[in-house]
Amino acid sequence: MAFLFAFAGLFGNPMLLFIALFVWMGASSEMGAAQARSALAGLPVSHAMVTEFVPLHQTATLGQAARHVLAGSQQDFPVLDDGRVIGLLERRHLLDGLTRLGPEALVGDVMVRDFPVLTPGEMLVPALAGQQLQEFPMLPVIVEGRLVGLLTTDNLTELLLIKSALGKNPSGGGSNQSSSFSRAVPPPLPRAGLRQPAL
Repeated sequence: MAFLFAFAGLFGNPMLLFIALFVWMGASSEMGAAQARSALAGLPVSHAMVTEFVPLHQTATLGQAARHVLAGSQQDFPVLDDGRVIGLLERRHLLDGLTRLGPEALVGDVMVRDFPVLTPGEMLVPALAGQQLQEFPMLPVIVEGRLVGLLTTDNLTELLLIKSALGKNPSGGGSNQSSSFSRAVPPPLPRAGLRQPAL
């Protein structure tokens, strides 16, 4: 349809060229989403979750959280109390809190308290059917009330890149991509490697 609109626009109404562009962009976006769903089909959340991360306490200051961001690659943090997730501190809320309240404000003042949770055994595609990671860049993965991992948009992207690389490998299994991926890259250990803040 995009090519037809573009062809018609060249010899008639130029507005059809803009319509063709939007149709092409929409189709490309949908195709990318379909390819991602296909690549993630049959994989559980445990294959994509991050298991090494820094948690914060709600009494930590925003200045301390900012220093963690600068010291490593983590930008979003789970907020724990006695090992249980009580909130999420996202990068956007950290920056907004620093602007409005300053570095001495507490994490508990700006953290998100209402968020969905996942379990390691859930399948990735149904778990993400609600497009939850468009609203939350990080989702906690819980077992019996305890945090065991984080599902992040960055890690999902890395998972897709690794699966793509394995799929291009002639010995990668071809059509049996999911099973070959599971053999080549074992799932993370079920217990999260929590790194306690050093600040």
